[in-house]
Amino acid sequence: MMLYSRRVWLFAAVVLLLAGCSESKQPEDRGPSAKSVAIAEVRPMRLQETVPGIGTIEALENVRLAAEIAGRVAGIHFTEGDRVEAGQLLFTLDDAELQQALAARRAALEEARAKLAQARRELARRRELLPDNLVSRENVDRAETAVKTAAASIDRLQAEIGRQKAMLEDTRIEAPVAGRVGDRRVDVGDFVDAGQLLTTLVNTERLKLVFTIPERVGGRAAVGQQVEVHVDAHPDRTFSGEVYFISPSVSPDTRSLLIQAYVDDDLDLLRPGNFAAVDLVTGVREEALVIPEEALVPTRSGYRVFVVEDGKAHLREVQIGLRQPGLAEITAGLEAGDRIVRRGQIALADGDPVKPVDNAAGTESGS
Repeated sequence: MMLYSRRVWLFAAVVLLLAGCSESKQPEDRGPSAKSVAIAEVRPMRLQETVPGIGTIEALENVRLAAEIAGRVAGIHFTEGDRVEAGQLLFTLDDAELQQALAARRAALEEARAKLAQARRELARRRELLPDNLVSRENVDRAETAVKTAAASIDRLQAEIGRQKAMLEDTRIEAPVAGRVGDRRVDVGDFVDAGQLLTTLVNTERLKLVFTIPERVGGRAAVGQQVEVHVDAHPDRTFSGEVYFISPSVSPDTRSLLIQAYVDDDLDLLRPGNFAAVDLVTGVREEALVIPEEALVPTRSGYRVFVVEDGKAHLREVQIGLRQPGLAEITAGLEAGDRIVRRGQIALADGDPVKPVDNAAGTESGS
């Protein structure tokens, strides 16, 4: 019996000793480990509220240059595609016959003036003789008629000379506006009729953009608003312009609103006929608070973000405004400088400790 009692006490002592050792080796409970997340900072930036549209680049002026008179082409003074200034000579027509006709009429004018002077002298002489009845009243009347005829002949010749000069001016065909010359339709030596097309001239100093926007956003358009224009020919460039016309009616076929804008093209890159993708700027917010769009956590009632404070991520309700590719405007819930979780929020819960990592490399950040 004594032997059995000793064995029981020995077994109890061993159990207590093992229990003590087991308790001494349990790790200390330090709570959940920090989760690695990418961090972004709320920052202010300039945002534009835009309405998309599609349209076409057109020339503000597209002039058809035609011959004013018939004649033979004597000279062509440009190369197709050249940029020319207003008043620059483009074509000359042969003016030899017109010069001869002008010279003949000038000579006839001098002769008519001499006849008028002679008729006036004769009239004066006959009027002096009339009181003494040395000439008849009929002779005086004929002298007066001769003066009137000579004067009318001078008027006619002066008018003809004016027409000849005008025709001579029409042999010089100049650019009415600055722009770029199109292809020529005639060659030197060709005979052209009055009204025949010689070439076209496109004013490219300032171009016109004709575009449409959906009817539902037409109320946001106004004269004076800016447009940003993109064309396929220059995908890396943005051209700017200003709205000067808004159609007073909506197209019943397309339910769209027609708008026209001037477009600047100082580098002469645009061409009439270019297809254009348009952003009509309907509003600008200079100091809008923005965050990466990927930081938003959607909920049934709106959006939340995780704000990092004292090494922990805390959920916060936010309200969003404008959205642009990759960015979202925050209108309430955050302030400039707040640090938020950009990536890694899927596995987070409110109050979880977080460890910032570099956004690109995934390494721990010291910020």
